[in-house]
Amino acid sequence: MGVGRMRFAAVLAAVMTVALLAVAPGGVSAQRRPSVVRGDRLWSYTIPYSSGWSIAVSPDGRTVFEATSVDWPRYSALVVTALDTSNGQVRWESSFGHDRQSSGVGFAGDVAASEDGRRVFVTGSSRFRMTTVAFAAEDGERLWAARYGSPKCDGSEGRMLALGTSRIFVLGKSKEGCPGPGVIVAYSQSTGQRLWVSKTVPDSWNGLVSGGGGLFTWALGGQPGPPACYVQALAQDTGDQIWSAPCPSLDGDTLRDASLAVGPSNVFVRGNVSSGDAEVWEVGALARADGTQAWLTTFDAGSPEWWGLQALAASPDGSRVFATGTSNPDGIDRFQSVAFDASDGHLLWANTLRLDARPSRSHVLAVSTDGATVYAAGSVTTHCHYDDANEEWYCYEASRTVAYDASTGSVLWVRDMRPGTAGEVAVDPALNRVFVVFGGFDTVVAYKG
Repeated sequence: MGVGRMRFAAVLAAVMTVALLAVAPGGVSAQRRPSVVRGDRLWSYTIPYSSGWSIAVSPDGRTVFEATSVDWPRYSALVVTALDTSNGQVRWESSFGHDRQSSGVGFAGDVAASEDGRRVFVTGSSRFRMTTVAFAAEDGERLWAARYGSPKCDGSEGRMLALGTSRIFVLGKSKEGCPGPGVIVAYSQSTGQRLWVSKTVPDSWNGLVSGGGGLFTWALGGQPGPPACYVQALAQDTGDQIWSAPCPSLDGDTLRDASLAVGPSNVFVRGNVSSGDAEVWEVGALARADGTQAWLTTFDAGSPEWWGLQALAASPDGSRVFATGTSNPDGIDRFQSVAFDASDGHLLWANTLRLDARPSRSHVLAVSTDGATVYAAGSVTTHCHYDDANEEWYCYEASRTVAYDASTGSVLWVRDMRPGTAGEVAVDPALNRVFVVFGGFDTVVAYKG
């Protein structure tokens, strides 16, 4: 570089430095930081040795917990990592089953933070038994661990967690190929004491949610004859069945899958019904008191087979129900999100995301605590190539997160981050941040909500 250019570069650098500095109180120079806008990526953190799908946020918004598992030849463990939500730094990391005798974990099913912010729970499998562990939210100290079932079949894998006021409920699934029902086990949050076990849930595709003092489970299949899908309400204190009702559907025999969301007076059910090679979305409501059907609505998104409606969530005030999945209106898979009136099911808005020609699929959904924003996350295909040797196409994906205005459905922001596909999305209840975990690469990313 010539002398003239060097002098010009030096002058330019000095001018830029002056422009970027502001005099702080006390005469100390401080760099002026650009303001953070909605959708900005705040940080990301990758756990290098594992693969996880589940996250939960502490009630005060200070910590996001990620549950995963490691399954190495000589030992296995359930692992919880606590990240500072302000910067993504690790607060603590704790594990259970980290010994040579505990091979066979290989799976972390779910993670949840207690409402009082004192504990974090993880469920999965350990020594081929359904295992639930409680850690202190502040420092990761292990408080208790409980196993249920036998290594042979019964209750070999913890799948989902739901919280009551002082209890934690675990939905367990038997090992593949084993007969018998699935189970729901209730434990004391403080001690881990087993309080009751319910085997009313068939060992099929099923789920568990709680809300407003209620405990609800759904199951798809697992019993002879109709209904193919049904919902049960259980008493939190005893596990006794309060009612059982078929899932709202025009054709329950072809209902592919389902999930639940809980509102103040209704339990909302979503599912997909086959229509040729496409899927028709169905969303319905059952009365929380007795399971009677309140309403049923359909939405024809032109969804590709097996990639229809994927997730459901209710607004905090119970006035709206949101759903997300994949549509295919023009031969390209697209993010599709909709909103329904919770009182009667009429459509409030629908948004088909048409950014470009790349296929994208929405998998998970969350609503901000103020009910103003809906977050959907999934994947977008970045590029594909043809392998001549294997005569196959290989495609690569990035995780996509979309924020919608809850009242109108207009898109507020879209962010892609590769590699991976979104496994779960969670919202900071206090500080307006949204967190997404990428399954397969075990990365947690934080965005400004």
